[in-house]
Amino acid sequence: MKGADIAGCATTPVTKAQVDASVALGKSVNVTGTPTLFINGRVIGNVSQVPADALKGLVDFAAKQGK
Repeated sequence: MKGADIAGCATTPVTKAQVDASVALGKSVNVTGTPTLFINGRVIGNVSQVPADALKGLVDFAAKQGK
């Protein structure tokens, strides 16, 4: 896509509605920035500063709790 195509798409009512819905969902769960990660409904803040191994450990732990 070219820049003009993207700009045109961004101004359509359908795209605006989708973006507005995404923003509303984020606000409803207190997302204040991206990336934001949720594991079993718990927010993991400052994801970009968390090592991948630690995130994997959190996911593995949460998966075991669900069994």
